[in-house]
Amino acid sequence: MYSQGIETVETPAESASIFSLKFVCTVLVILVGAIVPIFVRSPRYRMAQLLLNVVVLGFWSGSFISYSLLVNYISNGLNVWAAVIPVLLLIIAFVFPLFGKKSHYCNWVCPLGSLQEVVGKSVKYKFYIRPRYLKFLNYFRDGLWALLMLLMWAGVCFEWMDYELFTAFIFQQASTAVLVLAIVFLLLSCVVVRPYCRFVCPTGTLFRISQNTK
Repeated sequence: MYSQGIETVETPAESASIFSLKFVCTVLVILVGAIVPIFVRSPRYRMAQLLLNVVVLGFWSGSFISYSLLVNYISNGLNVWAAVIPVLLLIIAFVFPLFGKKSHYCNWVCPLGSLQEVVGKSVKYKFYIRPRYLKFLNYFRDGLWALLMLLMWAGVCFEWMDYELFTAFIFQQASTAVLVLAIVFLLLSCVVVRPYCRFVCPTGTLFRISQNTK
């Protein structure tokens, strides 16, 4: 689910029947992304996994972790059996790092990160970011996250969660602003490696902080 003011809307991932082809394919892609990279280090496999993440997890089933999903589950609870796909994603994001697989969700499962990387491979040239600017962008990411958490703590401006770019995959429900921002970051990813993941994503920052990594 993601927030729309005080209402919540089911994502395709949460509403899919466990007997449907979409559900089975989504679970298989998640499990492959969770397990196979532990044993296989192949550029061809990585590209195949990235494409599966984009097509199946992103555009077909709308399966991803976002802040609105996390806040909804914290507020309303989580029915494990009714939300198998989100539970699998949460395990990869928060449990895998406990066993040394830090950032595994971001690197191997997240459809938005995968889409940025796939688009980025279309252009060999990558813009060099000087260390001092890179340091500034990292501070910006952390500062943005702190500001958004402060706004949530103050009980204002919860609407920012509706502007995380993950919802662009569910383009029928995404706002025009989200779609435009998604296009901008995808174009930027042609010359900068995963720009949204590295310098903006609040959900990814939460993962980093929970793993005590930068």
